[in-house]
Amino acid sequence: PSSPSDSAPFSVTARNASQAPALFAKAEASFKALRADARAQRQRENYTRVLDAYRRVFEKYPGTRQGELALLRAGELHTLLFRWTGLEGDLARAQNYYQRLVQTAPKSPLVDDALLAIAYLHLDHFKDPAQAWLRFGDVVRTARGEPVVQERGRGRPRRRGRPGRREQPLVEGERARDAELPGG
Repeated sequence: PSSPSDSAPFSVTARNASQAPALFAKAEASFKALRADARAQRQRENYTRVLDAYRRVFEKYPGTRQGELALLRAGELHTLLFRWTGLEGDLARAQNYYQRLVQTAPKSPLVDDALLAIAYLHLDHFKDPAQAWLRFGDVVRTARGEPVVQERGRGRPRRRGRPGRREQPLVEGERARDAELPGG
């Protein structure tokens, strides 16, 4: 018979998961204080300190609601940091935290928030409306209960069927337009 100590080192037991809310509350208080202090927002080390508090939560309690919220907040934190630094690396890190939430907790009620944040990163900051459109579609699919299927290495949803073609055009004039399209 196996004992609780035989389990994986990263598993969260009910006893130690009860500490997650207190640790998350400390991180939240730090983030709230940072958002309220414009001078503190100008120093990267203040963001790092708050990020470390959230990191402790999602690394120590990955399967908990607080762990999921900590990933979402880490993304928000890097988006806020970008406003001061202008470094695209901060936006990429924000996207990575959001994507990590989507991948590690696909049934979380926070997944749609993470997908929406990713869509807005593409629209507002990366200036990529096509990618934003795809990501907004992910939000809709998730709201319908459909899984988001990712292509390997690109992070874009896969198209189903043959791209650029419809089974039957609605009117005769569309046939001529479809013939002009690549693959038509």
